[in-house]
Amino acid sequence: MKPTTIVEAIERHARERPDAVAITVPGDGGGEDLSLTFADVLERSRRIAADIRRTAPEAKRVMVLQAPGIDFALSLCACFIAGVAAVPTPPPAARANSNSAQRFARLFSDAVPDAIVTSSGLVSRARWLIETQIGMSPQIWVMSDGDAHPDATEPSCSAVTPHDLALIQYTSGSTAAPKGVVIDHANLAANLAAIQAWFELTPDSVVVNWLPPYHDMGLIGGIIEALWCGYRVVLMDPKTFIARPIAWLEAIDRYRADVSGGANFAYDLCTDALGHAEGPSLDLSRWRLAFSGAEPVRATTIDRFTEAFAPFGFNKAAFYPCYGLAEATLMAAGPAPGAVRPVVTHFDA
Repeated sequence: MKPTTIVEAIERHARERPDAVAITVPGDGGGEDLSLTFADVLERSRRIAADIRRTAPEAKRVMVLQAPGIDFALSLCACFIAGVAAVPTPPPAARANSNSAQRFARLFSDAVPDAIVTSSGLVSRARWLIETQIGMSPQIWVMSDGDAHPDATEPSCSAVTPHDLALIQYTSGSTAAPKGVVIDHANLAANLAAIQAWFELTPDSVVVNWLPPYHDMGLIGGIIEALWCGYRVVLMDPKTFIARPIAWLEAIDRYRADVSGGANFAYDLCTDALGHAEGPSLDLSRWRLAFSGAEPVRATTIDRFTEAFAPFGFNKAAFYPCYGLAEATLMAAGPAPGAVRPVVTHFDA
């Protein structure tokens, strides 16, 4: 029987497969990886959820102000467990006139969160912006990297229902100012189940994700889908990909991932970078589904990438063009399981 909420799914995986790895963050500079099992994810998320309920018992909307990585994922899960709507938000730069600080101010003023769950390294910067640039009083702060209150009672996972709000995710703002889209647990579960079927995901899948977790593709497709299906997700820092695109493909090889993807530009960056790389050693033969969305998917990109990486085992049939939007939770259209892909069709203007 399928779970009806993401909280049910996390709880089930923690109960039935407690030692299975849920999240891996690659170590910096070849250092040791950091991994959490499903039991770890549930336990640590419930601690943060308990602090949310203790410090902000009336909260309805909670901003998740975290850098990409494990703290973000745990804080997000904590909001789900606590029964509050999570508002994923990228940390602002320290300069008030920076684009990220201005975006933070607009998002904060629109969402008006009741509390903020963040880490100690981000508090002072965000507090200063809220007080001096937005002109609002200090909010309730929950530290994801602090010690749980000894008297905190962990919330019951079963208390969350499909009709409770799960997320307020903001549109990309590519055509207009970002708008908050309200998603309840029923919306979320329906889209997660659809993606699971379309992508043919199982607990044995391994997914590498470099996408920022603040918009639908990186948030739902990159993190929440893994917790729904019960497979291992490798969370790369987006900055690592931007600095060195081939690192994404190296991670696919290293972790033997069968699913990964990004926007069209990501494949172009990898193709361009290959000409500057010093003979990378890659095995991409296990990569069975390379999704491409978030912007127009170009046939020339597919052809260039395939030509460049076929010698490393990449199969053109892995390409999975898809279309999604925040208003639809995430995915709205893509090839059916077993369909021939990719299909390129030319139309007269």
